[in-house]
Amino acid sequence: MRDPSSAQALTGRDQLRSWVDEVEEPRRERDPQRLKAAYFEWASPEAARARLETHVRFHEDARASYEKQREDILARRVPLLLARLERTPASEQDAVVEFRAFAYSGLIARARAEVEWAREGLRLLDRLHPDRSEEEAAEQPGA
Repeated sequence: MRDPSSAQALTGRDQLRSWVDEVEEPRRERDPQRLKAAYFEWASPEAARARLETHVRFHEDARASYEKQREDILARRVPLLLARLERTPASEQDAVVEFRAFAYSGLIARARAEVEWAREGLRLLDRLHPDRSEEEAAEQPGA
């Protein structure tokens, strides 16, 4: 008689393989950050600047976190990864590690692009509202 827990695990692996093998068309996102940016002419320059600066900080923090996680994956310091590798044949372990690191590389690239997009918006605000950026600079301590 077959162990029911191993049959379930096999079914779970089969389901995972089926899900990973499925080719999906990328979906367009409805991004509230871009939508609001499209209407920044209705916002005060200060509010638009605050939104973009918040966006920069968030994605810089995310990038740093993703880089640390990627580094830990490559160094094999992640407990869940180590548990997975214990159940993986030695010949397949590098692939497990490298594909996980690859996924984080995509997150890092996306975070960098988000930061650059927001900084481009800040430069645009400076160009369209030069008087506002000069006033804000004068209000900064040490200016």
